[in-house]
Amino acid sequence: MLTALMDSRSKAPHEGVPPWRSPSATFSAKKNHFRDPVISSRYTISVQWDHVVPGFPYISETGTLSPESCIFAQFLNIAALLLACCVYIRHRQVSQWQFERGNDLVSKRIVVVTAWCGILSCFGLDILANFQEARVVAAHMIGAMTCFTAGTIYFCLQTHLSRKMVPAVNGRIVVYIRAALSVLTLILTITTILAGYISMLEFQGNVSPPKRVTLLRLTQ
Repeated sequence: MLTALMDSRSKAPHEGVPPWRSPSATFSAKKNHFRDPVISSRYTISVQWDHVVPGFPYISETGTLSPESCIFAQFLNIAALLLACCVYIRHRQVSQWQFERGNDLVSKRIVVVTAWCGILSCFGLDILANFQEARVVAAHMIGAMTCFTAGTIYFCLQTHLSRKMVPAVNGRIVVYIRAALSVLTLILTITTILAGYISMLEFQGNVSPPKRVTLLRLTQ
């Protein structure tokens, strides 16, 4: 028994402590996690650091704590910027078509509203990326709802514009593809909102990250 007690005292002072709380986390572990942050997914890092329970967590849960929150914010900021550029280019294309040929088919107000929905969706994505769920949940949810709802409306309006632009700019196959994607996006958006709302009402667990439990067997 005395030998077991001496062995337990000789253990490292931070043994059994989750790596995000231990100041003595080894450099080799960090090197494996950050060897290539582009290839390493946020889910893999979250599971390895015990920030989420392995399974099917929300995307926001895998971007709440550092270091995966840094990757989450950085890449979504880049994505929001690129999407905003795409929205602007598409707006210029539709505006030029509406000015030259489609003045009698589509009003300029619809073109402007469509562009603003796209920009609003990108802005919501940027808010979602920089306000983590566990830190500022209200801002995170506002950004998510803005991104999803404005993005869905943008897809539907673009489908309507594509139908009006046949055959001058695009063919009917483009309209069919965009219509199918818009319906799918609408279904997934409604499902996500309803499932998230129900889960928040039913959740009664602990919001803190799980702790890694280390079992030490002491033998006499």
